[in-house]
Amino acid sequence: MLRSIFATSFILATLASASPALAQPRSVLVLPWSAGDSDPATLAARAEAVAGALSSGELTALALDGARARFEEHGSAEPPSVTDSEVDQWLSLSRLAVRHLAHADYAAAREALLQAQQLSERAAAELNREETRARQVLDTCLYEVRAYVETNDPRAASRAMECRRLVPRISPSPYNHTPEVVELLGRVDRELAAAPPGSLHLDSEPSHCAVRLNGIELGATPFVSADLATGEYRVQVECASARGRVHRIRLGEGTSTVRIDTRFDGVIRSDTVLRLAYASAEDADAQRLADAVSVGSTVGAAEVWLLSLEAGDVVRVDRVLVGSSTALASIRANALSGLGSAVASLAQGHSEDRTGAQVVALTRWRGGAGVVDDEESLSPAGESSGWGRADWEIGLGVAVGVVAISAFAVSLALADDDYRLGLASSAFPVNAPQYLRSRDTWQSQRTLSWAFGLTGGVLGALAVSLAMEEEHGTPWWSWVVGGVGAALAVTGAALIGTADDCGNARPAVTCIQGSQRLDFGVSTLGMAMPLLSVPFVFLLRDVTRGQVTPSVEVTAQSAMVHFGGSW
Repeated sequence: MLRSIFATSFILATLASASPALAQPRSVLVLPWSAGDSDPATLAARAEAVAGALSSGELTALALDGARARFEEHGSAEPPSVTDSEVDQWLSLSRLAVRHLAHADYAAAREALLQAQQLSERAAAELNREETRARQVLDTCLYEVRAYVETNDPRAASRAMECRRLVPRISPSPYNHTPEVVELLGRVDRELAAAPPGSLHLDSEPSHCAVRLNGIELGATPFVSADLATGEYRVQVECASARGRVHRIRLGEGTSTVRIDTRFDGVIRSDTVLRLAYASAEDADAQRLADAVSVGSTVGAAEVWLLSLEAGDVVRVDRVLVGSSTALASIRANALSGLGSAVASLAQGHSEDRTGAQVVALTRWRGGAGVVDDEESLSPAGESSGWGRADWEIGLGVAVGVVAISAFAVSLALADDDYRLGLASSAFPVNAPQYLRSRDTWQSQRTLSWAFGLTGGVLGALAVSLAMEEEHGTPWWSWVVGGVGAALAVTGAALIGTADDCGNARPAVTCIQGSQRLDFGVSTLGMAMPLLSVPFVFLLRDVTRGQVTPSVEVTAQSAMVHFGGSW
């Protein structure tokens, strides 16, 4: 019985480990979106209000400015803008540097060039769009190379390589540079042509769009270049007249392959606030779930709360799980009153309309076009839990889990008692009238122990699939639980494989012990089943986008568990 108590406690502890309470707080990105015209400042203000109202212990809102900066660093940025006054100042600094170089005042020249290069580096993608201005960017950079050359600074060669990276394939202005500088740049170009250190393969959706590197148009997608200096480039792909978003890529030795979705670039904005701007409601319905997941993945958010403005001052927020691309719950609320309670309700997974005098249930948005989710869809639908699991699913899962644990306890208790029954059978001579009855009782109880153990395993796996909360992707701890299950399965298989069953022979102490080992092996395999199912439930939910429906079919001859879903 001690073994039974230990095993039951172990199963309870393992099921508890599947609780989201052990997970780290999940980061939430509040992402505004609009279809057609919308005021970015108002969207930003409402997003700040929702993020500020989120006070759940399991969820933490990302700072909107930080999320925007992270997206521009790891995703794409708005194309840079340059004013006429900035260009005039930049040209003046460049000319001033030349005068200082002519007088061998290298300290003053470098100070002027440092200020000029700050604009060149920041706005190269804009300055280099015109060949004349791109040449001026290259000339300004090469003036710094001249200062290095004339002071015998060993950084001259590496700086010349940086100038070529900043302005690829453009020749400097004739007669503006000393022969030493011209020769150094020529040497850099020859080195790149002879042994290219980096190759870029760039494609886009759709293809045949203009490709710009640091603002200079070099071809069209699909684009291949093998004569680029290693380092960071600002890549733009433009299928129309509008300037493309800037993607930062780091080109190293070997081949770098980049693919840019120009449709997504056309809807993402990172000006006042990170947001999605669609041309029409149809485009928004078709794309915003996938776009939200893409943005969330880029900034490292576990959830994205899609925020939109409706008539009057009504705000709608749809809660999306990034890892499984699943819409979990939705709310509608008045932005100027009751927003805090609405956000708290959404954090708990409730779908509600709080715009009227009474709180009513709201059919959550499920993603994709053709989904009715306006006021006409209001219905007293059952609430879902914080991770999108319906309350009845969790309740049923817990009940099934209790039955499974009870089955394990009975199985282990019977297996523990089998040894006593086997010894009782061995005490009778083979020809004694009590022998067959005693041995049959022993064998029947062993079979019953197997049935309870395997039934507990099936029910435990079903309980896990029903009651275990949703997660983004397949969390690391689920593999740990699965690893424990694998260890139990190996242990059970080893016990079964090394067992010496009595068979039809007269029971002896040795084979009775072997039979008990086999019984415990079957029970151990049963206990391994729910633990092994933990990571695979998450994997299956990801594949089916959270639409798994478990069911049980029991007949007099068999019991089967079915998992239904859309693949």
